[in-house]
Parts: sequence; C-alpha cells; structure tokens
Amino acid sequence: MRFAFRLETGAFRTVDALHRAAFSHLAARTRGGRVRRFSGPRIRQVPTSSATLLFTDIEGSTRLWEREAEKMSRALVEHDALSGQAVETHRGSVVKLTPVERGDLAKSVRMSRRRFIVLLPGALTVHAGVIAAQQPARTHRIGFLGSESASEFASRVDALRAGLRDLGYTEGKNIVFEFRWANGDAQKLPALAAELVRMRVDVLVTHAVLGTRAAMQATKTIPIVVAIVADAILSGLVESLARPGGNVTGSTILTPEVGIKRLSLLKEAVPRASRVAILSRRDRPDNDPIFEAMKAATGSMKLSLKSFEVTGPSDFANAFAAMKDGGVNALAVRDDPLLILHSAAIAEMAAKQRLPSVGATDFAEAGGMMGYGVDALEIFRHAAVFIDKVLKGARPGDLPIEQATKFHLVVNLKTVAALGLTIPQPVLVRADQLIQ
Repeated sequence: MRFAFRLETGAFRTVDALHRAAFSHLAARTRGGRVRRFSGPRIRQVPTSSATLLFTDIEGSTRLWEREAEKMSRALVEHDALSGQAVETHRGSVVKLTPVERGDLAKSVRMSRRRFIVLLPGALTVHAGVIAAQQPARTHRIGFLGSESASEFASRVDALRAGLRDLGYTEGKNIVFEFRWANGDAQKLPALAAELVRMRVDVLVTHAVLGTRAAMQATKTIPIVVAIVADAILSGLVESLARPGGNVTGSTILTPEVGIKRLSLLKEAVPRASRVAILSRRDRPDNDPIFEAMKAATGSMKLSLKSFEVTGPSDFANAFAAMKDGGVNALAVRDDPLLILHSAAIAEMAAKQRLPSVGATDFAEAGGMMGYGVDALEIFRHAAVFIDKVLKGARPGDLPIEQATKFHLVVNLKTVAALGLTIPQPVLVRADQLIQ
C-alpha cells in the first residue's frame, strides 16, 4: 500500500531537518521496521513552507498510519535524531494521510528502483487545524492466541466480546477475530503466534505465561494485550508494572500472594493439613521462585510443601501416586491453563485419595474442595479496555499492567461432605459461593 504524508513545515528550519525528523519517527514506529532506509534525491538545505513525504510500498494497516499521522501532528520530534541539531516543536501543524494510487504516483514522481521514500519539497500546502484521514473506516483485526481449546475458553471469549460491545465495537462491522488454539500443547504456541503475526493483526490477545512469551517472541511491534498472566514480573515478561515498555500491557496476578492465601484458607478449613502437595506445570519458568516464596511464607502455618510437576494429563496418575508415596495429606493446584482445563480430572483424583484440595475458582466448580482466585470472566471482559486504548493509538508499553484486586472464595460443600469434613463457620461466611 502507498500513503502520502503531507506536512506543514514552517516550524522546521530546513527540508533536511523535516525529513530527518519525520523519517526517524516513522522508522522507529513502523511495525517490523518495514521503512528501512532513505532512497531518493539528495536533500538540499533550503527553507520551505511545506513538503510531501511519499512512503511507498510500506506494509501496515491504514489505521496504523492514521495513528502515526495523529501523533506526528501533535509533535514530530524535539531534536533531530540524526544530527543532534535542535528542531523546533511542530506546533499547530497538521499531518494528513492520503492514499496514493499507482497511476497518480507515477505521474507525480519517478520512483527509485528500491522505492522506499521520495521527498518532494514545496509540493503542497497544508492548513493547520483538524487532522484528516481520508480513508473509510476500517475493520480492526484482533488476534487471539489460546493456550487451550475453544470450547474450554468459550465463556471467557464471550466475556471479551461483551466488553468490546460495551465500548462500541461490533464483530463483523468494525472488528473481526482471528483465533488460534494450542489445545493444551504448549509446543504449538510459538508457531501459532507467528501465524497471527503474519496475518498482520492490529492487536494480539494472549493469556498465561507461555502464550504471552510466545507472542512476545513472535513480534516486538504488534501490540500485545494480556488478558491475565501469573506475576508478569516474576515470570520475566516485564521489568515494571507501572511502565512495562515494549509492546505488552494487560492484567496480572501476584501469584505468590494468591498461592499463600490459598494455603492459609486450606489450613483454616482443614487444621489437620500439614504436608501439602503443590501441583504445577513442569515447563513454566516461574515455578521455582514462586514455590520458594510460598515455602518461605508458610513456615508459620506449620505446613511443609512438596512440589509435583506435570507436562500433561498423562502425568497425572504418576503425580498422584508419588503424592501418596510421599505421605501428603492435602493438595494445592497452581494457576495454569493446562491444569484449569483438566480441573475435573484433578479434582476426581484428589477425591479418590481423600485429599482436601484448593485451587482456582474453576477448580472448586469442577469438583475441588475449595477455590480462591479472580473472576476469570470479569478479567477477560476488562481486557477489552486495553484493546480499545491500543486501537485508538495508545502505546501498550505506556499503559500500566494492572494487578487483579478482586478475588472470590468458592467452597464445594458436596466435596466437603464426600471427604467427611466440616468446614469452620468463619470460612463459610467469607465464601462468595457455596456449591451445594
């Protein structure tokens, strides 16, 4: 696609300064670095009142370039990035985005063979005022990278769609989804993420550590919105929640704190629990630091923890056999899409070994004894807010990653009765949901 950026250049001292400022800005902001170098006639150091930058054969959506036009209108640069020469702020000027047809372009300028950029000094005069993007409204393409299956995540996706509808988006009209599902196979995630990137989606939605990591490795430019991820800092995804930088934003759970709270609730509900198995997914990078943090915090609860890791459902039987041999008398299940997907199977095995258990709210709803965690549907609905901001031009790296603050306690009284236990009343009165 070809676009022409028309710039009022009175605020710049020379065409050369304008060119370097605009090119530096666009080269830095173009997705995938697709505007790579300048190729065209030598720029003369002469004053001018206007100019047209023709960026030809560049890749990217119309909306992307509309956003860049808006940003350049506010202020191109404070300094010339190449020479260090001071360049006055682009006050009150306008950048217009105009499509350039092949025939019109041929009439306007003889293109160089590489066809990257041509600068025509004094070509057009632009009036200061309202930014105009002379393109019809386009449909935003939202990529969704799912770690598990479409059926298991149907309710979460419905919640995301509802959040987008609340913000004025209509599927099939101004947004379309592109879904890719790993169906529990983490090894598929990198290829699926790369496929979505090749489709040039406008934003890529992920969840959980492994899916988010795959998306981050696939692209450094397409905005990534993380619906929810376990401890973004401890997982090594970002260095700061306030300013994550790069192309990632979204919501996170401070996993050690949630894990410790679950163990505290388990001990309060079942005082005899003393040796607790921690079930987690083997290939997660945050396993060791989170387990050590939980271990350090639970000494005062008189709980000893033992880690059991699995890579898939085929490992469950061996893991529970090892728990039995290890003499554990309670179970805590870590948050992970794989474990959540197979909550019912894990809950059933725990019940067979008569292990009081705790996990996410999904786990209790699937038959586990207790669940404590975020409202997954509300979290996914809230992801629409980040998507909306990104589609309107916000840089994801400037949007703070939000910490989940609202948690729910679910107690499955059917499982409690099957285990022959009685949950203390102070725990029951704090429950947000009791499953009869």
